[in-house]
Amino acid sequence: MDRQPHPRIVAFADDCSRAGLDPLAVLAEAGVHRSHWFRWRSGEFSPSLKNLDRVTEALARMAVKA
Repeated sequence: MDRQPHPRIVAFADDCSRAGLDPLAVLAEAGVHRSHWFRWRSGEFSPSLKNLDRVTEALARMAVKA
């Protein structure tokens, strides 16, 4: 079975790229373990709303500083 990442993960990766930020650095800032990123990108798991909110908020904070 071909798994695809959740559309919000694809958008998050695109947003990180546009901001010039490494998604793993954003996850670290959000307090989300890096292993989640690899699982999310593989489509193996979808993020919880809590973790998705945490990484989205961290990206917004970091993008302002960049």
